[in-house]
Amino acid sequence: MTTIDQAAAQRRPQYRHATEVPVPVAEQLLNPFSWRVGHWAFFLGVMTMVADIIVALYVFNFFGLSRQFEISMWLLVAGLLGFTAITLALYAVVFNAGRGIGIAAFLLSFFFGAAPAWLVGNTIWQLIINGGQLPYAPIDW
Repeated sequence: MTTIDQAAAQRRPQYRHATEVPVPVAEQLLNPFSWRVGHWAFFLGVMTMVADIIVALYVFNFFGLSRQFEISMWLLVAGLLGFTAITLALYAVVFNAGRGIGIAAFLLSFFFGAAPAWLVGNTIWQLIINGGQLPYAPIDW
């Protein structure tokens, strides 16, 4: 006997009080207005990965010579995105705002975003300590 054959009073509700009805994956991916914090963290983690790939292409001279400014700007973008993605992923895990995807976002953003985020944070810290000037450290290009 299936649940369709049973009377409505005897069937147990599949989703109690209809508080959590699963949405198809494609519909959830294509509707950013329904994303939770974990989904946004994963999105920022992917953007950090893209920024790191662009930095790697510049570093390995894929785009040509003398691109130091572009490398530093893409590292800045990757650092800011990485810091934001790690922070959002931790928020998603701790406060259960998309915890499953938040864990995946934390792993992705920590792998790709921790080093650039540390570089940006260290640069800001050095600016604060040294009164608005970075210490002289020539880069041997």
